[in-house]
Amino acid sequence: MGLQKMMMTKIRLIIVMGLKQTLVDKYITTGLFKPDENGLFSLAACNKAYLEHKRKLDIQQVITAQSQLTFERIGFTKVRRQQNEIILAKAREEVIETDLVIKQASFLFVACRQKLLTIPTTIARKLLHQTDIKKIVDILTIEIHKALKELADFEKKVVDPDFQPEEK
Repeated sequence: MGLQKMMMTKIRLIIVMGLKQTLVDKYITTGLFKPDENGLFSLAACNKAYLEHKRKLDIQQVITAQSQLTFERIGFTKVRRQQNEIILAKAREEVIETDLVIKQASFLFVACRQKLLTIPTTIARKLLHQTDIKKIVDILTIEIHKALKELADFEKKVVDPDFQPEEK
């Protein structure tokens, strides 16, 4: 009996093709395996449909693998470019190391704290005999503005010790 005429039940198809029942059921519901009006399956038609389906899956896997490889290459190239940019920036002295930034920030915060803590002792004598609220507010405002102005230029003083602020 030729392969063209071989008709069989679903159970026989599962055994002959060596597939799991759930997979054959899936192929039947998706229309890959089509029974005839008696509920029998053509081995030739099912085999042809199955091989075509597997070939399409293999092609998709190759395309997916190639695109995945391309994405990985792009990522690797991006990382390498960023590393080269960092190396060039270091050579041009455009990059500051993290430890130095942390030390400078800590120094600025300590200096700011110290400056703010000295304001009360600086203005205590000026306020000692003042009774006029407006005069007290003016003295406080002037001293706070002095401290803020000094702190505003402080980052430049840290980088350039000879820095002289512009008088306005």
